[in-house]
Amino acid sequence: MKKIVAICLSILLFLMSIPVSASDAENLYFEEQLARDLKTLGLFQGVSDTDFALNRAPTRPEALVMLLRLMGSGIEAQNSTATHPFTDVPDWANAYVGYAYQNGLTNGISPTEFGVGEANAQVYLTFVLRALGYTDVNGADFTWDNPFSLAKSIGILPEGVDRENFLREDVVLVSYAALQTKLKDSEKTLAQKLMENGLFTEDTYEQVYDATAIEQANKNALELTLGEFRQKYAPAVFYIELYNRAGEPISSGNGFFLEETGVAVTNFHVIENGYSAKITLPATDQVYDVVGVYDYNVDYDWALIQVNGTGFSTLNIGDENRLTAGETVYAVGSSTGDENAVLQGTILEPKHWGEKICYIKTDAPVSPEICGGALLNRNGEVVGITDGTNADLMVPISVLTNHLKESITPLADIARTMQPETEGEHTPREEAFALLLAVIDTLENETINDKPAYTKVETAEGGPVEYTILRNDDHTIDVITWKVYQGSASYTSLTLEPYSDRMFVFYSYNQEGDSSYYTGLAEISAPEYEKETAIRFTESKGNAKRSTHEDICRRSVAEGLDFVQRIFDEFNELGNYSVSDLGFLKYE
Repeated sequence: MKKIVAICLSILLFLMSIPVSASDAENLYFEEQLARDLKTLGLFQGVSDTDFALNRAPTRPEALVMLLRLMGSGIEAQNSTATHPFTDVPDWANAYVGYAYQNGLTNGISPTEFGVGEANAQVYLTFVLRALGYTDVNGADFTWDNPFSLAKSIGILPEGVDRENFLREDVVLVSYAALQTKLKDSEKTLAQKLMENGLFTEDTYEQVYDATAIEQANKNALELTLGEFRQKYAPAVFYIELYNRAGEPISSGNGFFLEETGVAVTNFHVIENGYSAKITLPATDQVYDVVGVYDYNVDYDWALIQVNGTGFSTLNIGDENRLTAGETVYAVGSSTGDENAVLQGTILEPKHWGEKICYIKTDAPVSPEICGGALLNRNGEVVGITDGTNADLMVPISVLTNHLKESITPLADIARTMQPETEGEHTPREEAFALLLAVIDTLENETINDKPAYTKVETAEGGPVEYTILRNDDHTIDVITWKVYQGSASYTSLTLEPYSDRMFVFYSYNQEGDSSYYTGLAEISAPEYEKETAIRFTESKGNAKRSTHEDICRRSVAEGLDFVQRIFDEFNELGNYSVSDLGFLKYE
């Protein structure tokens, strides 16, 4: 938003210390009043006595005239008879361009063209730095393509200046700030130099110039900026909580959306140990599951993740290579899942080399609790990822340049990769589950609902029985018993939980729609389970006798566990495990 400060501060500031006549005070914008002060000092002209045309970009001739005035050479240039070779200079600017050209202060864009198009922030700041005695010749004090760092450090680049959409109102702010800036290698300010050259008197300067005006405007602009950022950009930043294999919370951090379909970014160290994760939108308290990870880099500490949802607020990617020392940035994140904080800071070093990566160094007060959040420039573009492990160092957003989105890896797979299971580190129950998972991965001969499974058909009384162990996304295991008897088929699935003693059972008899169709749901307590323990459906549907199907389900659960035991027996060289290691302590 262009210059909100000009609208909101006009009444506040003009009732304070900026000199202005009573008839004008209530109707003037902030930059307009500064422009009037500069005009009184002979440093700025409008297109008429009442119109400063502050809402358009300055032209190159206008910028050159401003340079000559700030150098104290405006009147001399205006009365000059010096010539130039350019054919595109307007009549009113001929004398100024000729004077500047003959004194080596400017060149054209070609041998015959001066260039009368717009002058951007880079051009004008270069002119003002030259007026203060700095030079870009051979990069002595600054380079022509980057005057911003030096301009910020010496105080001629106020917070309200828009470097991307540089207008005449920005010219006013830069010029006004330059008057109280010291010349290079001198204790003398630019204003004092101009007074010595007779451009204006000390009395006139003291009457119209307010050294606190821009500082006060910056304070008010900061408040507006923080409010605007929180409202406009904070909704794209979320709180993420990670859970272990038992579903217990283990850590948290932040992330932010790049696509409304749920593609998001966080630090890799935020998600590396989680077997599952949920995100919370602080503004609405809505919770969504994390589906998995597209791509990540351990050294650069980033991860591209997919959240299960759509319609999310997003951030645009900026260019951190354009950051300059002293530039204002904002870190956005939440340590608790409540409202996002917007933390203002400045760039200390645009490029700070670490052990493996070139970071962005700032003084934004980022804590470890908001790692993975967004570092934004003044335009609300994300230029970095907040990295709470290094409080003042941010991961540049350009590390994502070559990211991949070809497939999604479950969080649990990454967690096991980062924490490999080694002998003696896990309980027998964990090791027994690991063995079953390894069997599925190694002997997979079927895919059920896109999940890997190992299936084996065995001969039994009454007909063949098909047994399957299937690996779920959360790494629980479904033990499935499917059999046909006298033309009817039953399907029983027992879900083995690695960290819970409560086991879920699903039972189905025949296809839905058949007259004999029946389904039931049940839970069993593994430590109390025995082969003859009755199964009691907590929910069921069908017209048949419930106890009959509960008994079929009981037998199928026992047969499924027998199949699991046969797997353990077959792979006993990998460990002497049994079904009792899975929590079924009374199983025989």
